[in-house]
Amino acid sequence: DDEDGFGQSLGDAAAQQAAQSGARIVDRELSVRPTLNVRAGAPVRVLVTRDIVLRRFRP
Repeated sequence: DDEDGFGQSLGDAAAQQAAQSGARIVDRELSVRPTLNVRAGAPVRVLVTRDIVLRRFRP
């Protein structure tokens, strides 16, 4: 039936849109850079698995 085909197409389109929306949300959340605030003079230990690039400090 044409109605069954239309319903299937509508469902497929909705599923595709939901998947794209979900992918955009995940991409946005994963692109947030971590922020660490530490009291001045506080000792800090950091274990890294790759190079960290730091900007020059400007008071």
